[in-house]
Amino acid sequence: MTTPTSPEPAAEQPVTDVRGDDQAPNPFQYGHGRMPFFMKIVWLAFLAFIAWYTVTFLLASLAEEIA
Repeated sequence: MTTPTSPEPAAEQPVTDVRGDDQAPNPFQYGHGRMPFFMKIVWLAFLAFIAWYTVTFLLASLAEEIA
């Protein structure tokens, strides 16, 4: 074994991954990556509500403000 102040080079250590095993990405996957059917229904209901609200209240209010 060499000391830090020794003139002879230290033995080369094998290069290891600095991150370690606990930093490796987790291969766990949740679901299939697609939007569930019930969420598509909720999204479509939300879009329908926005369209109804815009036509019923927003455009009517805007027409009164312009006139």
